[in-house]
Amino acid sequence: QRDFIIYHLLGVLTKPDRIESGNERQWTDYVLGQKETLTNGWFCVKQPDLAGLREGVTRRLASFQEEKYFKMEPWDSVPRRQLGTPNLVKSLEHILSEKIKKRFVYCYLHIDPE
Repeated sequence: QRDFIIYHLLGVLTKPDRIESGNERQWTDYVLGQKETLTNGWFCVKQPDLAGLREGVTRRLASFQEEKYFKMEPWDSVPRRQLGTPNLVKSLEHILSEKIKKRFVYCYLHIDPE
């Protein structure tokens, strides 16, 4: 049961800017898959905080801030493909399209020809 669940999971760490100073490394270890390995991997995203949302931060500015944030330590040691909302979206698109393809083939093979 656990293996089935792990096979389908994708880990996402949110709000990395809320991690207490000095504890960041334990969380980068998750994103690097060193604490818990997931078939679909781990990602980390940073969205605007409540103050930013109230100020009306645009998607473009939020994306710029997120990219800038992940260039700092300790996140600069994590592969770029695992950081940021655009990379998460790209990975989810791939995972979901592969699952749909597999399911479509299954359905096609089991259609009653009558």
